[in-house]
Amino acid sequence: SKDVVRRLIEKVNEQKYNMMLLEEKRTVMANEYFKYAKTACEYFHMDMPPYEEYKGNDIFGMVMCAPCGCDISVFKDIEEIELYHGQNDYLDVVNKGINKKKGIEKMLEYYNMDGYVAFGDSNNDLEMMKGADISICLGQGLETVKKVSTYVTDAVLEDGIYNACKKYKWI
Repeated sequence: SKDVVRRLIEKVNEQKYNMMLLEEKRTVMANEYFKYAKTACEYFHMDMPPYEEYKGNDIFGMVMCAPCGCDISVFKDIEEIELYHGQNDYLDVVNKGINKKKGIEKMLEYYNMDGYVAFGDSNNDLEMMKGADISICLGQGLETVKKVSTYVTDAVLEDGIYNACKKYKWI
């Protein structure tokens, strides 16, 4: 909600972090503290989005730019969200109780399917990986994800998905 976005931006500003706000057709930065935003953008191979003050636009996704492994307890009073540490200076921000596994469960129900294979590498993939029949962690993945995975393949930039598909004889 717009209220949650505003409260989160306020907390992010207090911490001197930043927030990428993903709108329908563009991404903007919520403030001008670019210290962690630069490394996060480099990780995602993207240009630094422009700064623009939040004016209540519809937001479809948020990525917090903050030091890797930072203490997220300062955000616990914003009960409507969950934060997942990424592999760099970023955290995924999601609505509480919503994760990739829940989306997959809806899709399985819709298509009357029983199981799935998951590829992942970050903490926002954990629930999805735990629920999969086969869970494959990409080589650059976090140790937390590797621990719950059926198989660890090569890094994504080393053809990890292709190599795993070959291993399992899917291609």
